[in-house]
Amino acid sequence: MIQLPQEILEAWEVRDPVAVFTTVDGDGVPNTIYVSMCALRADGRILIGDVHFSKTFDNLQAGRPEVAFLFFAKDHSAYQLKGQVRYASEGPLFEEGQCLAKPEFRLKGVVEIQITQAYKGSEQLGL
Repeated sequence: MIQLPQEILEAWEVRDPVAVFTTVDGDGVPNTIYVSMCALRADGRILIGDVHFSKTFDNLQAGRPEVAFLFFAKDHSAYQLKGQVRYASEGPLFEEGQCLAKPEFRLKGVVEIQITQAYKGSEQLGL
């Protein structure tokens, strides 16, 4: 587990509620989607709720394990978090992610990104 910089934790608290999540398929072709059901954990993990993933789900199953997650703070600063991904449709991770779902949606699964790199714009932030 890593310790996220305070700057990232503070930016997360005042972020735009819609973030960007990018996966890559086995041939290296990226797929980028908007996500809003997500949470940042202080231990260096991002959780994303899956209610409609299609190509993203396929990439998570057969693609590369590295992914990117981009969010914007209210001051328009952009934070890119990269890391290793894991997907769960049952078990402890899935249960932890249940808090992400709005009442009208049923989660199919939960994505966990273990953050390995963080950037603010082009500046790499220390982890």
